[in-house]
Amino acid sequence: MVFGFQIKRIRPLLVGSLFILGRISMLLFGWFPQMRNRDSVLNALNGHSDHGRIEIKKILPKISFTLSLQMRSKLLLLSQRYTFRFGDMVQQMKIF
Repeated sequence: MVFGFQIKRIRPLLVGSLFILGRISMLLFGWFPQMRNRDSVLNALNGHSDHGRIEIKKILPKISFTLSLQMRSKLLLLSQRYTFRFGDMVQQMKIF
C-alpha cells in the first residue's frame, strides 16, 4: 500500500514537469519556427535519465543562445526591410 501511494504521488509530478517543458518548447518553437539549434535544445531536454529532475541550469543557456541567434536574424531582416522602405521613400521624394 505504501509503495502504491508513492507511485501515485510521484507520477503527477513527473507528468506535470514533462507537460510544462513540452508546453515551453512548443511555445518557443511556435514563436521561432526556424530555430537553428532546435536539436541541441531537444537533446538537452531528452538527454537526462531522470526526467523528474531536469536541470534547468543546463538547458537555459542553450535556449537563450538559440533565441539570441533567432532574434538577431529577425532584427537584421527587419532592419533591411525598413532600410529599403526608407530608400524607396527618398527616391519617391526626389521624383516629385
